[in-house]
Amino acid sequence: MRVAPQKIEQRPFSPTDLGEARRGGTAVTGGPAPRSARFSADTFALDGAQPRSQPSTTPRPAPAPAPQQKKKGGGIGGFFRGIGHAITGAARAVGHGLSTAARFVGHYAGYPVGVLRGLGEAALFRLGLGGPAKYPTTDAERSQEERRIQQRFGEAISKLPASPKKMLQDMRALGLSDVDIFHGSHVVVEDGGRTADAWQQLPGARPRTSSHYGGGPPQQYEMNFPGVGVVLFGKTPDGNSFFQMEAHSNNDTVNHTADYILHKLSGNQNVGPAGVSPHSEKEGKELHVAPPSSGGQS
Repeated sequence: MRVAPQKIEQRPFSPTDLGEARRGGTAVTGGPAPRSARFSADTFALDGAQPRSQPSTTPRPAPAPAPQQKKKGGGIGGFFRGIGHAITGAARAVGHGLSTAARFVGHYAGYPVGVLRGLGEAALFRLGLGGPAKYPTTDAERSQEERRIQQRFGEAISKLPASPKKMLQDMRALGLSDVDIFHGSHVVVEDGGRTADAWQQLPGARPRTSSHYGGGPPQQYEMNFPGVGVVLFGKTPDGNSFFQMEAHSNNDTVNHTADYILHKLSGNQNVGPAGVSPHSEKEGKELHVAPPSSGGQS
């Protein structure tokens, strides 16, 4: 018995078919869905087109809110903290100002005191009643003065640090006596500045100015000789080395000012730790020496 084939109705694809295909893949007519309308769970293809991914429906987590900064200084507590900071700042400013003023007054107040002291020493010196020792003029006086210098400064000389000890050795190597060294005679070394160049490299040498050669340039220096005095050194305008020992550093406002007053009132005599010396370049009486051939000033 032959069964006549069923006739399948063909019709264009419609949006209604899309929903049916997603539910079971069969059109509303009961027949299979046409090829152009076959769907999978996630993608569909029309007439051989490449499948396209469906957008994800999973909700994204919301970004975490940024932590809020805690405000400082609010309220009564912040007000009093601000007052405290203001008071602290003002106190520091006042303290710094007072400290600076004290240093200023302490430094410049030394000048009038030094002037008065220098005037007194100059008066005693000119009257022969006291003051620094005079420069010896005879061999006997020189020998006696050298013994006095050794008695007064011998212990301090033996304990000098390396830098001033080296400088004292160089001075003595020039043929100078302790009288000229410790009485502060102004010495010019005809060496083209080699001695000054070497000394300024020694630890402890500090830049300073003076009334000699206009205070520089070239730069002048000072070396402390503990228990004795200081040595001023540098270069002359024509480039040679010079030095002289002084009783007090220019940092010692009172005593250095007194020494300067005595220096001027004694006819520009230099004031050394052991006494005065007439050998001053201001009077054209400085001592000129040649450097030792052995190279004492290294």
